[in-house]
Amino acid sequence: MPYEFRADDWLTTAQAAELLGLSAGSLRARRSEGRERLPHIRVGNTVLYQRALVERAAERGQ
Repeated sequence: MPYEFRADDWLTTAQAAELLGLSAGSLRARRSEGRERLPHIRVGNTVLYQRALVERAAERGQ
């Protein structure tokens, strides 16, 4: 069964950073330094994070 991509299930770096209480620059830096443990995908020049995983991390205060 093919995966159905739903835009509402994904967050941009800026959106994910806001939910995590970080700046987008901080999230980018953590990702490039290998300190960001949230899985992400790259679509062209855009990095996307799964909304559910970011929300869980925000609840845990990570």
